[in-house]
Amino acid sequence: MQAKQSLSSISENQDLWIKQYRQEMYERDRLSSIEAVMREGLQQGIQQGIQQGIQQGIQQGIQQGIQQGIQQGVTQALAETAKNALSLGLTAEQVSRITGLSVSDIKIYLQ
Repeated sequence: MQAKQSLSSISENQDLWIKQYRQEMYERDRLSSIEAVMREGLQQGIQQGIQQGIQQGIQQGIQQGIQQGIQQGVTQALAETAKNALSLGLTAEQVSRITGLSVSDIKIYLQ
């Protein structure tokens, strides 16, 4: 009788152990899947961030290039106007008032 109870107890313990083992395996698999999805999401987020950064950088670069081009064009136009005005006999002070350039900048064109 006692042997039968021991055998029954061992069998129940084995069933309990198998259930616990399966539960632990399930939990490990679930956590592993969650971690894999999180890593993949992180990778995608990083890639999207990089792409957005590149796009923003390109846009800013274009805008800065346009602004610099406009400034250089205006500066060149003012320089040409100053040279022409000086060649017509206007003084550096007069050219400064017309162009907005400083007298010292205009004197460079006199040389």
